This record gives sequence, C-alpha cells and structure tokens, in this order.
Amino acid sequence: MGICEFVKGMNYRLNCSNLFRMDDDQTRIQQASEFFYHLVANNEKRLENGLAERDRIKKQLANGDPATGYRAAWLRKSSNRIIALLQEIASEFDAIYIQDRFSALDLIDCLITAKRKIENNIDGNAEDE
Repeated sequence: MGICEFVKGMNYRLNCSNLFRMDDDQTRIQQASEFFYHLVANNEKRLENGLAERDRIKKQLANGDPATGYRAAWLRKSSNRIIALLQEIASEFDAIYIQDRFSALDLIDCLITAKRKIENNIDGNAEDE
C-alpha cells in the first residue's frame, strides 16, 4: 500500500496524482505540507488501522492461510532482524562466559523478558534495567 492509498483510507482528500506534477511550487509545497500534517496528526486513526491489520493477520493465520499485506511483510522482516540480533547476543555471551553456553531456550527467555518490559512500559511500570 502506497502513501496515497493509506491517506485515502483515512478519508483525507488529496489528489496524489497531481502532488508531484503541479507547475506551481508553492501549491505543491502547501499540498505536501497538508498531506504530512494529516498523516502525522491522525494517530488515533492510524492506531485503529494497525489494530484492524493485526486482526486481519490473526484471522488469516487462524484459517491456516499465510499472513499477507504490508504489516505481515514488515513483521517477517523485523523478526529476522531480531533473530540476527539474538544470534549476536548469544555469540557475545559464549565468548565472555567460556564455562557456559547460550541455548535456544536462553534466546526465548530474552524474548519473554523483553516482552514483559514492553508490557510494563505500556502499563506505566517501567523497569530500571
């Protein structure tokens, strides 16, 4: 989904096809400014869109279908980055603590701990570490 389609989904009228073809620079700047203002200012709608996408992905997975769409692709890419970081962390641990070895279960423990910290931050109970 491109930015223009996203904005159209937010019920904001912007003629994206003209945004980059206008002859008047001042008009183009004004429309671009309005476009980005509405994109940033409408956080509640954006959060609603995110929740709807999460629900759609959950339904796809519950039906045994692969998750599709921009959010599913972003989640796959992000999870790959997290796994790569966890592999680095495991290598660092193994290099420092030669008497011990980091396992796949330790990686899961890291994720559970991070999840708990995120949930605590959401609830306003941030941890110090």
